[in-house]
Amino acid sequence: MSHHQFEDKIKASLTRSVEAIDADTRQRLADIRQQSLNTASKRALSAKWLTLDFWRGNMFVPAASLTFCALIAIILIKSTQNQQPGMVTPAMDNVDQVAILELLNNPDDLEMLNDPDFYLWADEILKDGAENAG
Repeated sequence: MSHHQFEDKIKASLTRSVEAIDADTRQRLADIRQQSLNTASKRALSAKWLTLDFWRGNMFVPAASLTFCALIAIILIKSTQNQQPGMVTPAMDNVDQVAILELLNNPDDLEMLNDPDFYLWADEILKDGAENAG
């Protein structure tokens, strides 16, 4: 049996089964089909802006894009102008970066950072250095 003959046989079988359905069942199937088509079209209308075709023909897209970019630029500029001088974090210099790398390479030094006596000792050293400099 060829491919074409197989298709014809299936079409004939489906046609016979459709013709064998009574009128009430056909009407109910037609109503159900119409309801689902209406529901699908409502969903399609509500999500139409998600499709690429909506954006292709819309002439407001370039203006909206430009407005969005300008708004982001204004927000970024305003946020940098509103920073207080005391709030700005200083950039790490090379010495700080080297110190951090040394700590990461020596796990014993990391244990020292968890010791509260280390911080007391560091405070004493800083106070002595400030008194000697002043």
